[in-house]
Amino acid sequence: MRNVLSKKTGCFFFTLFIAFGVLSGRVDAASVTQDLLDNLVEKGILTEQEHQEFSLRAKKEEERQSNSLQAGWDTRPYIRTKDEAFEIKFGSRIQEDFRIYEKNDRDKDSGFQLRRAYLEFEGKLLKDWLFNFVADFGSNDSRVLYAHMDYVAFPWLSVRIGQDKEPFGMEELTSDKWLDLIERSMITRATTPEYNYGIMLYGKVLDELLGYKVGYYNSSNAGVSGSVGGQDVAGRLEVSPLKRLETPIKNLKVGFNFTAGDQDFHKMKSVRDPSLRDIMPRIEGNGSRYRFGGDVIWTKGPGSLKGEYIQTKTERPNNLSDIGVSGFYVGGTYILTGEKKQHSKGVKPKKNFDPRNGGWGAFELAARYGQLYVDDVGGKGLAIAPGEGFDMADNIVGNQVDAIEVGVNWYLNPFMKFSMAYSHAMYDKTGPGLSPHVGGSFENNYDFVLGRFQLAF
Repeated sequence: MRNVLSKKTGCFFFTLFIAFGVLSGRVDAASVTQDLLDNLVEKGILTEQEHQEFSLRAKKEEERQSNSLQAGWDTRPYIRTKDEAFEIKFGSRIQEDFRIYEKNDRDKDSGFQLRRAYLEFEGKLLKDWLFNFVADFGSNDSRVLYAHMDYVAFPWLSVRIGQDKEPFGMEELTSDKWLDLIERSMITRATTPEYNYGIMLYGKVLDELLGYKVGYYNSSNAGVSGSVGGQDVAGRLEVSPLKRLETPIKNLKVGFNFTAGDQDFHKMKSVRDPSLRDIMPRIEGNGSRYRFGGDVIWTKGPGSLKGEYIQTKTERPNNLSDIGVSGFYVGGTYILTGEKKQHSKGVKPKKNFDPRNGGWGAFELAARYGQLYVDDVGGKGLAIAPGEGFDMADNIVGNQVDAIEVGVNWYLNPFMKFSMAYSHAMYDKTGPGLSPHVGGSFENNYDFVLGRFQLAF
């Protein structure tokens, strides 16, 4: 009798221990159940028939639980099945700007603006299928930015179909959440393709030393008026040549990208200076268009350095002369509070902003020098500056704008950031449509201050 009680007591404590392990998440439920049933058979408490019945019931329960939903927070809210085969994450982004223009500016007024208000969904189906949807409700006309599906069964080959950014330009492909300065550089805003419909193949090879993206897209940006048709082939290579070496520049990454295609009566992007002022209107293109660019970035500890060069050439209708836009930027950042700088990722403060407990967040300094050059387009007749008749003129006055920009980013916590930036722009040529109109004259130099409060998760 004592031996029977001893067996039952031992079995009870063993079962209690296993149950606690399962509930605490430290022991795998399937293996534990089978071990427990085997132990009960060995101790003579269960027969083989009972063992088989309990095993079948345990298997059915495991399948039911694997399909149950879990909710939580992992950088953003999520809902997923227990086996993580299905998952959806929810995100949002709000950017509130304020702009301070020079006094007596004839074209711009200082004030506040809701720059972006995003609603985001991303997730996966059956582990190998991903989806992403992002819409912006911050502008006057709400629009869909991302709406695509991915098949990611292989690290060296994945497929994306839908609306996405074409793979061109390091800065353009960096989320506006994680830009070093509040706005992208002049050359990026003037030349890079944005959201577009198409298909892309991408992956990483050579032990992730080389990443590639290549796609086929409509030539006009999705949702942009004034464009009819055409297609682009776009490609990008990213090389990390020193990634496997123990060297101070092991995080060096170099990128090369291009687009080539035809456009049917497509409006070029507006060329803007740092104050977001148009210095060349949207010129109509028709025919071939080429973009080429290269970039480099290096991060180490709290600092980073980067640079990028882009050149474009666009054919125009009615045998008008081609027009070219080119430029570059170089810049760097340094986090004063010592946090690690990561490209295309946010800064997680060592101490979140909480002055009651001595926390002030993280502080980062940023600087950039950039240049934008619009070709003087040759032809017969009088040169026409941007303005009336510019779109269809054969002889166009180009311009060069240089800009020095400095800023500070204050990361209150992983989700909230406050930024300030100052820009000093220098214009090679002045006049209507070529430079700012301040007071009663067109200026060679212009100062601009931009601030932004951001909430993003």
